[in-house]
Amino acid sequence: MILTALTLLPAALAGQVTLQNDDFDETAGGTVAFSLNLGEAECVASTFVPDVDHYPFELLYIDAIVLTTDNFEVGIWEVDSSGAPTVKIDAEAAQFSGSTTEWNRVTVADLKLNSDARFFEEGSFAVVLCTLEGQGWTSNTVTIPDDYMDYPDRNFLQTDDLTGTWEWFPMSDLGLPASFGDWIIRAVIDAPGGGTDGGTDGGTDGGTDGGTGGDDTGASGDDTGGAGSDDGTTDPGALFLSSITPDSAVAGEPVDVVVLGSGFASGAEARIGGVALTGQSLANDSTITGRVPTSLPAGVHDVEVVLNGESSLLLGGFVVTDEVVDEEKGSCGCVSSQGSGPLGLAWALVIGGLVATRRRR
Repeated sequence: MILTALTLLPAALAGQVTLQNDDFDETAGGTVAFSLNLGEAECVASTFVPDVDHYPFELLYIDAIVLTTDNFEVGIWEVDSSGAPTVKIDAEAAQFSGSTTEWNRVTVADLKLNSDARFFEEGSFAVVLCTLEGQGWTSNTVTIPDDYMDYPDRNFLQTDDLTGTWEWFPMSDLGLPASFGDWIIRAVIDAPGGGTDGGTDGGTDGGTDGGTGGDDTGASGDDTGGAGSDDGTTDPGALFLSSITPDSAVAGEPVDVVVLGSGFASGAEARIGGVALTGQSLANDSTITGRVPTSLPAGVHDVEVVLNGESSLLLGGFVVTDEVVDEEKGSCGCVSSQGSGPLGLAWALVIGGLVATRRRR
């Protein structure tokens, strides 16, 4: 499922706070400039550091401007002490419309991300946009050409060094000129103090009385807590796919796998590349076991769990190879999270009027 992002933003409601690292202002005539060609599965990330009085909050929207109409994986990630993304909490695909002035808005609830990607009690987080496998080249944008990077430690690029090693690089370590700006990615949250959104759709205060400091007119809050329950928690039965183990196999090999998540029930079906696991069995509400279909061709495949018309997708979650990897070189078929550092990158940033290119891997 690919959602289509909206290109026009409604006015912010009371209680909503826009987190941003850039100072781009389209209302003052600002336009964006081309900055990077992104290869397949490459990612950009903006790390957000909410104020302490924003907690607890619900992540409502992701806003971004891109120059080309493309499909992106929109993800919410945990970050380390330096602000770099570390662990993907959840992600889903959405289509963005290209523009130099108009925002794309993705509603996080429509992405059906799990509760950890929507509700926050503490800590910073990153919004990550990745190009999809098999999609080819695309572009992303920075702020206006005469701007500068306000937060070098909150803007990141994930790429490889053409040897199969992928790593997150802070933009401050890439030797970019001062005119290279922040990623134009923003996060809109429903913070305490305004009842318009009803206590973060019931995720914090159960929506009662429109949320903390609010009133009874909250758009999402009522006595039932909106999307949340009366105790301020999200629906524990929501369908969510978190992982598949192992996550690779050799073509034609009948490998047994374990699919983990939540909200699994009778009738749930796990699929790899659109093909159902053979001999699959529902162990419990968080576990499905089965065998990789031997008909799957070599390549990167999505993993999916479907139930009663709903689905949860793990993009590129399973890799089928042509042959067994030499054990002396490692047999997991995965890529290391350890990189050789920015100086080891085999791609070059060629800046000319804020233009950067990267070799196809």
